[in-house]
Amino acid sequence: SRDKKNTSTYTHRHTHARNMSSSPSTTSRGPSIVEIDIEKGESSSSSEKNALGAISRLGKAYVDALEKRPILTKMLTSSSIAALGNIIAQVVFERRSKGLSWSFQPANVLRMAGFGAIIAPCIHKWYQILDKVFGNTNRAMSLVKIITDQTLFAGFINCLFFSYISLVNGKPREIPQRLREDVIPTLLASW
Repeated sequence: SRDKKNTSTYTHRHTHARNMSSSPSTTSRGPSIVEIDIEKGESSSSSEKNALGAISRLGKAYVDALEKRPILTKMLTSSSIAALGNIIAQVVFERRSKGLSWSFQPANVLRMAGFGAIIAPCIHKWYQILDKVFGNTNRAMSLVKIITDQTLFAGFINCLFFSYISLVNGKPREIPQRLREDVIPTLLASW
């Protein structure tokens, strides 16, 4: 018998129509039970076992990297997320709005990846400071921490972002104007 505290059993219902074009009286298979050992990441199905094992190994590798090299790991993570976000923005939104005149801009992806790498150490240090000053003691302090983060640090990040974009686009003289015109509206929109 298995240790109950380490095992989670859930019901996963599969409904497969035998023929997609058949009448509403099509039969489906009943529920199947899949048992997963949370601690070991084991599953009763081999494909689920392989998937859970791969996810578990990936998660462990990421945690290990965070412990060994937190700043570098966060820089690579932030950079990857920023790059992926820019790719999605270009392919989904810009393409839709520009139609035939749209073309993919790899330089934009690299710019955003660069910004992601730059802000990661700042965010790492900022959250260390917040934890030191406010701790995690109660809800009131958590609220103060969130307000501090969303005013002070969000303002700083917005200033950094608009300055960075102006610099990498070769327009450093535009920085003061961008900061005057864009920081406050962006900050307000983020709230």
